[in-house]
Amino acid sequence: MFKQEKDRLPSLSDSEVKILNGILLFARKTDPNNKGFRKVNLQDVQNESMKETGNLIRVDEVNPLIEKKYLTEKIMDEKGVYLMVCLEDVEPLAKNWSLVNSLKRKLR
Repeated sequence: MFKQEKDRLPSLSDSEVKILNGILLFARKTDPNNKGFRKVNLQDVQNESMKETGNLIRVDEVNPLIEKKYLTEKIMDEKGVYLMVCLEDVEPLAKNWSLVNSLKRKLR
């Protein structure tokens, strides 16, 4: 709120918040590395998201969140495609945008 416009992250739609919350759910299941980042396998997210969240999260659906700088760039290795997620940074943002979008719907 008090940051300059150029330093603010772009807003998230309801669908983007659902995707971000799904990624966070899978990130909570992994242990953080020494820098606090958690490695999330996007193939596992795609395969298990319907069962875990009730929504299918495809690998390419995280691209807008990467472009908006909510998530890191994809990392590819021999085992798959991954994201590195810092829960302490991203979780409050997801909660805030969920709240903002809920308020927008109620106030219409």
